[in-house]
Amino acid sequence: MWKKQGRKGLITFVIVVSIITLLTPGGLGSTPKNNQEQKSQQILFDTESLDLAFTCAADDSINILINDGSGVFTDYMIIPVGTAPYGISTADFNNDLALDLAVVNTDDDSVSVLMGHGDGTFGERTDYQIGSTPFDVVAGDFNNDGNQDVLTSSLESMFISVFLGDGMGSFGNRIDTPVPVPTNLAVGDFNEDGDLDVVVTGIYRSVITVFFGVGDGTFTNQLDLNVEGSSYGVILCDLNNDDHYDIITANINQDVIDVFLGYGTGLFSSAQTYAVGDGPIEIASGDFNADDNTDLAVTNTQSNDVSVLYGDGEGEFWFQMEYPVGNTPIGIISGDINEDGMPDLAVANMYSNSLIILFGDDSGFFLTQEDYIVGRCPYSIVAGNFDYGNRPPETPIIEGPAKGKIKTSYDYTFVADDLDDDTLFYYIDWGDGLTEEWIGPYSSGQTITVSHSWTEKNSYIINAKVKDNHNMESEWATLDISMPYSYTSSFHLLWMKLFERYPNILPIIRQILGY
Repeated sequence: MWKKQGRKGLITFVIVVSIITLLTPGGLGSTPKNNQEQKSQQILFDTESLDLAFTCAADDSINILINDGSGVFTDYMIIPVGTAPYGISTADFNNDLALDLAVVNTDDDSVSVLMGHGDGTFGERTDYQIGSTPFDVVAGDFNNDGNQDVLTSSLESMFISVFLGDGMGSFGNRIDTPVPVPTNLAVGDFNEDGDLDVVVTGIYRSVITVFFGVGDGTFTNQLDLNVEGSSYGVILCDLNNDDHYDIITANINQDVIDVFLGYGTGLFSSAQTYAVGDGPIEIASGDFNADDNTDLAVTNTQSNDVSVLYGDGEGEFWFQMEYPVGNTPIGIISGDINEDGMPDLAVANMYSNSLIILFGDDSGFFLTQEDYIVGRCPYSIVAGNFDYGNRPPETPIIEGPAKGKIKTSYDYTFVADDLDDDTLFYYIDWGDGLTEEWIGPYSSGQTITVSHSWTEKNSYIINAKVKDNHNMESEWATLDISMPYSYTSSFHLLWMKLFERYPNILPIIRQILGY
């Protein structure tokens, strides 16, 4: 049963520490450094408001929390999936601009894929059989066809599997790659060859393994990176601002995180370890204190808290804080949940059956939290705008003559599709000071013809966009044209050369020909 708990402050000493930040290198008074745009596999940031989806292993379900835009979750949905769902991922598998979900079901050895409708609801699931004890799932384009594919790990079968997507929501036969006891996955282009690679952690192994993608859904040339103990959660980000992926793993039985700095060649530094809480398991990243450096947040299953490590932009951390949460925190994501411009944290607490939101402030601290009682054993969590509502129309296509004569009318066609099948209105700027302002209504996909003539010789750009009946506008489309269209015959070329050589001859002929 879903229940929203009251908002409460964290322990008082955190406030004192936030004052220290003002006097600490890398705090509010520091000079920002350049940093690449951070990428996260757990979250889609190009959204209006962040909703949450998380697996509840004991209920055999996915829970959806819908954000009202202020950080308050007002709607709650339960979607049945397979038995004991663990890992979850979100992407647009059928190219309809609505986020879909993929979840691995540990006890029935399957991955369930659910197509989103864009209103917070999802269609019937489709199950694909995978190896024994599947554990994690991520999305990415592994064969470079522009469609999202699915990658899963199967712990007992000891392989990872790629399911290639067709762009319409269906997937082909799985492609397996052997890996000893694979658990968590993270994908990125480590050697920067344009093909997605993957790093795999192993709960019972003292190495993590990097596989390099070929670009057809297969992997080759594995690289093992040594750790002490066994790694669990893994995330990719750029900790030292060199525009290359670094790998960070949670070492669950050593109570540390391991950092491997990437060189962009597929090679990495040896592990640098940083102590965190007891039993670290999952990691999220973000710029929590707005200094343009990447920070980390780690869930600790035994100490029941979240360790936040503030990055110095050089691959190390200058400060660390612990924030108490619920019983056995597992999944964690970072994103601007309340739309105040600062990253927040969402944490799934497995044995208190709760989801906790930690709201970030301007200092980079998380002084306020809000609790939600959810389904049993919440585990893995993702975020995205699952109920974006109306979608804007697609950019229109303009067709017609690119050259012509002045004072002559020409026909141009315009067409645009609307994924919500709304009625459309067109705005056309002819480039000569004249416009057609929101003519319509027309049906989605209906081709319209509009005529226009230009009165002066020049080059022009036709600009057009379309809006739907909800006033959602498309991007601009353009078409370059030239008026007037003319050609030069060999006869005219002869006269031009003659006049260039003898500029004073035959003035009457020059006037007639216009030279």
